[in-house]
Amino acid sequence: NLQKDAEAIAEDKLRTQVAETTRTLELRTSETKGNIQINLLSLSQIGSRGYLRFSILNFSNVALRPGPAIFGAYRVGKAGWVGHRTEGLVEIPSESEIPETILPEGYVYGVISFDYRPLARGEKPFVRFDSKDKAWSLELTGFKWFEDGEAR
Repeated sequence: NLQKDAEAIAEDKLRTQVAETTRTLELRTSETKGNIQINLLSLSQIGSRGYLRFSILNFSNVALRPGPAIFGAYRVGKAGWVGHRTEGLVEIPSESEIPETILPEGYVYGVISFDYRPLARGEKPFVRFDSKDKAWSLELTGFKWFEDGEAR
């Protein structure tokens, strides 16, 4: 009985910790190139993991075969009076779940999971989607991110 009580207390404490560190931002960001549209739907943090939900629309009359998404951050530096320049990209290790084939006139959902980390000042998030045959590539940058519990 003592072992069961200890397990129940530990499980309750874990649920409380996860509930305290769960947050979600609706993104509503999209990019279209040719017959392909990618929508970023939401960014969530559950405990130490982050999740980026997205959808891919195929407006063409042929099936698409997306490859894994590349996820990370880039640093923006000052370029004098000209504006800002990108100084470097940092890929954040992630796993993407995307259906292997997107049918013609089809619409699929996917998710990228990663070890969540706050972005440093001057860093902006990016995600790039490529096809397996390298026929297309789409990149979305600078979408909303968490900062001390608030959207950046």
